[in-house]
Amino acid sequence: MSQSRKLLIAMDGYKHSDYAFDWYLRYFYKPKDEVVLFHCIEPDVATYLKGNKAAANSGATSAGDEEENPVVAKLQSKATASGLKASVLKAHSSKPGEAIIRAGDEQRVDMIITGSRSLGTVRRTLEGSVSEYVVHQSSVPVLVVKT
Repeated sequence: MSQSRKLLIAMDGYKHSDYAFDWYLRYFYKPKDEVVLFHCIEPDVATYLKGNKAAANSGATSAGDEEENPVVAKLQSKATASGLKASVLKAHSSKPGEAIIRAGDEQRVDMIITGSRSLGTVRRTLEGSVSEYVVHQSSVPVLVVKT
């Protein structure tokens, strides 16, 4: 019998994360999978500058907790269209790698799936790589889907 798996797919609205989602559906999907589509939102600079640092750096929330944003709406429609047993989770953080790890731990996932932007050596050194951070910090297996 096939066991169920709980997977977190990190989605940022760019083509590399869309590719990772599509790759999962095509090559890795199992009917009993439970999927968490995770989106990390940069803190609202205006909120932060107004002095409401707690609101700007709030933690994970479910998709319905705040006004809709286009990325979350797209994630919900992708999940519905694919027939997945999926939930959408979003978090506000200026450090997406840390937010992905935290969400994976809180959701008790069996694996994290993320895309990779294939940054050059200089850009990766200067900007850092979210997927690289997740690979090194995660306590569960990480699947990095290269574009």
